[in-house]
Amino acid sequence: MGLHKTVDTNLSKAFRSLKDLALVATFNKKTITSFDFSRSVVKSTASEEVTAKVVIIHSAKTAEDRNVKQMQIMFKMTDVGDLLLFETVTLLDEVWKIGRHVKSDRFINIIELFKEG
Repeated sequence: MGLHKTVDTNLSKAFRSLKDLALVATFNKKTITSFDFSRSVVKSTASEEVTAKVVIIHSAKTAEDRNVKQMQIMFKMTDVGDLLLFETVTLLDEVWKIGRHVKSDRFINIIELFKEG
């Protein structure tokens, strides 16, 4: 028996034990189902909503050339799966765009979210 299942079970237990520190986020995943290569446009897409518990690691607001809210969140990889840059996350009643992946391994993802504030 491998350790993968044991690690995943313990991560689930850790997120449950965080209680109100772990927030529920909705990941709005989009899949391109048809693409027109002659015109370089997406013909149709499909979307899926996945909910998962996340932990906010860092949040900040910057005001260089415009006001931008930034946030880093951590979540279990098995709860959400792979994410792409054009997908969004609904967290704290706000829709956030997905930025860069700060850390990603087989168990935990840490990603950056941003939105104009």
